[in-house]
Order: sequence, then structure tokens, then C-alpha cells
Amino acid sequence: EKKKNVVITDWRFENEFLYIKNCLEKMDIKCQLLTWRIFRWEKPPLIDITECNLDNCEFNTIIRNTKGLSDLYEQVNISVLNIDDVF
Repeated sequence: EKKKNVVITDWRFENEFLYIKNCLEKMDIKCQLLTWRIFRWEKPPLIDITECNLDNCEFNTIIRNTKGLSDLYEQVNISVLNIDDVF
């Protein structure tokens, strides 16, 4: 069976992730649901729940986006190539 990938490009609250996960399970969609976190700053420019709510969640991959766009692309490419190593 071919693997299915699900990409959620922006989620800010754990309940959003859990809702998607539950919907996929109810629809019997078999997929790897991996969580990635991209850090763009040491301190968010806005101290708001939408920026800090996921701070204590666990992620499969953490990417630090502090060196520019080309470095971000490189880190994402490496992470994509290593997806099968997660499971």
C-alpha cells in the first residue's frame, strides 16, 4: 500500500492538530502524521497565545530558521529525506 502524507502548513494550537488526527482516524485514512516545528526567533515578536501555545508540545522534527531562506530549504530537504527514519 502506498504511503499517504498529510501536510498541515500552519497550526497554532494543539487542539487543531488533535482534530485533524481524529478526523483522519475516523475516515480510516492511514498515514504518517508527523509534527514539525520551525523556530524563526529566540523570542517571538508578539507574546500571544497564538505564538506560544505549542511551546510545550512534542515534535518529530525541529528546524531553526535563523540563517536565511537557503538554509531553511536545506534543513527542510534533509528532514524530508529522513522521514522514513522517524518510524
